[in-house]
Amino acid sequence: SGASTEELVISDQPTSAWYFGSTYSRKQQAQSFKAVGTQITAVSVPLIRFGRPNFDIRVSIRTSRNGTSLATAQINRAQVSSTDWRNPDWITATFSTPAQVTENSIYYLVIETLSYDSQNYYKIGYNGNNPYPDGVYFPDSSSSGSSALDMCTKITFSN
Repeated sequence: SGASTEELVISDQPTSAWYFGSTYSRKQQAQSFKAVGTQITAVSVPLIRFGRPNFDIRVSIRTSRNGTSLATAQINRAQVSSTDWRNPDWITATFSTPAQVTENSIYYLVIETLSYDSQNYYKIGYNGNNPYPDGVYFPDSSSSGSSALDMCTKITFSN
């Protein structure tokens, strides 16, 4: 019957956007989530640019925030053209090798800029109304996480 896919929508409604790649600690953002299938094939995130960032973005699925990457993809800087967080570019990163995960276990979507620049950077949409009960948003690498916010993202699973 072929593979069935399911999209886990953590949120598709940004209420604001957070700095991404503007300082060293803001090179990384993460969102934990509960797997709804056994393979993750793609992730979509809402991005805008401030100025003209000249570095790309790495997207990975991990077992912990700084743990082993189960799958990795890259978003090219040229894909991000929007400058308005109310109308971001929803960019899909497809994993050439899907992440093998265990249903109902917790994983981390980690996005990282490959450099940083205080004048030219990205922002990523988040939802301030805590729409997703099974995960925590980590807006930068130094934070312990915020359970009151969620990164806007859609995660595609196949079974």
